[in-house]
Amino acid sequence: MGAQNVQISIDGAVAVVALSGDLVEATMRPLPGRIQEAVGQGVRGIVVDMNGVEFVDSSGIKSLIELKKSLDERRARLILCEMSDSVYGVFERLQLESVFNIKRTKEKALRRIKESL
Repeated sequence: MGAQNVQISIDGAVAVVALSGDLVEATMRPLPGRIQEAVGQGVRGIVVDMNGVEFVDSSGIKSLIELKKSLDERRARLILCEMSDSVYGVFERLQLESVFNIKRTKEKALRRIKESL
């Protein structure tokens, strides 16, 4: 499994978080703090671009669920997008489409997040 890389770009009230590598607990640890910092600076919509995610396990899913709960408490929105078929398959098998707002493309995710703010 490879390491994860996180890049965050902020445009007004929207942050795009680009993930690459493996979505596992060890590589997810810094992500919530970085996103909460952005929310503290006025970001209300977070789009997580998972185009570069190669692998996801249950601990990575758990970290995303905890992040979503935390963002919900702060009235910030979270949308996941650009999942590979294999990563989407994990979310589908676990029936997480009802937990997360998932869009196929980053453009659709950005449009939806901006409409919801």
